[in-house]
Amino acid sequence: MNVGSDTQIRQLLYGGILNSKDPNVSLPDEKTFKVPNVNKVIEEGKKASTKFCSIKLCSLGVKLPAEIYTATGWPLVNGNALKTLAGKVSAEYDFTDDTNDGDIDNSPEKMIDVDTSAYGSAFAAFEDEEKGREACHAIASLCKVCSIDTLITNFILPLQGSNISGKSGSVHCSLNINTETGRLSARRQNLQNQPALEKDRYKICQAFVAAPRNSLVVADYAQNINSHYSWNSGFLHI
Repeated sequence: MNVGSDTQIRQLLYGGILNSKDPNVSLPDEKTFKVPNVNKVIEEGKKASTKFCSIKLCSLGVKLPAEIYTATGWPLVNGNALKTLAGKVSAEYDFTDDTNDGDIDNSPEKMIDVDTSAYGSAFAAFEDEEKGREACHAIASLCKVCSIDTLITNFILPLQGSNISGKSGSVHCSLNINTETGRLSARRQNLQNQPALEKDRYKICQAFVAAPRNSLVVADYAQNINSHYSWNSGFLHI
């Protein structure tokens, strides 16, 4: 499936749910989607692989709680909604089947001491606690994949565009001033939209390097109580 598709994620997590605005409409329990045929699968009745292939997504078979809905009445599946389902758990989890390992005891007596306070709202939707834990970690993994996809789409690919870097390899953004607030904004490339240094786990900010004999200056206008405007938008100047 395409984990970047809200439609497919919604089908997987909430297949069968009723529309919050129209109870007479519901998501199907299963639905067929066209996805890129990256594995070169040859579908039945065809002699060669095609660019796209069909997949069937079925619902999980449990009623996951939905707290936020879109304007059209379907459950929201953005990053915040997925984090609510996953809770404060890591994407790291061992999903392998260790039933043949004699050293592992999955009896209820051994599982009773597991702390479940960090698990999200998806945990309680499963009667089997182990399945609930697996679901929360799997959704946390989905959040991680979506965040990486956002970094690639919003930060990395725009910086690699030929209309941004040019022949010199320098970044030349356009600065605008909002006439109502007096705040500066940047576009093409939006340098204000880069990850914060403390949250830049993939080191995207290291892509900004000053040219020889030049310095990279990070400026942030603090609010001036004597000024009519509030200058608090940071920007990068090369």
